[in-house]
Amino acid sequence: MVTRRWKAGMAGDCGGIPWRIVPGRKGPGDLRLELFANGQWLAVKMDLGFLMADFFFENEELLHPPAKGNLGGSMYTGHCLMAIAHGWETARQWLAVQRERAAARREAAEAGT
Repeated sequence: MVTRRWKAGMAGDCGGIPWRIVPGRKGPGDLRLELFANGQWLAVKMDLGFLMADFFFENEELLHPPAKGNLGGSMYTGHCLMAIAHGWETARQWLAVQRERAAARREAAEAGT
């Protein structure tokens, strides 16, 4: 039996977009993620997750090229694996810490110029 973190009735907000978990239709225990947009609840298909993974990986590769010693898309992949293993909020919190560190580095570099 799979131990589930997700349950029907869970809801929240991510980046200003309300979300909720509802019972799915594929079989017993199936769940569906829905986002509220354009005045209605929309089911999130796996295709959207694939689109987002493809986009964010490529964008990180462009912004932080591995050829220049950066982590590139592998940092995004690592955060995805963290979300799978420990939950999306853990990955979100770690990303927030990294963003704060990057902002502090930028601020220090600007102060030094």
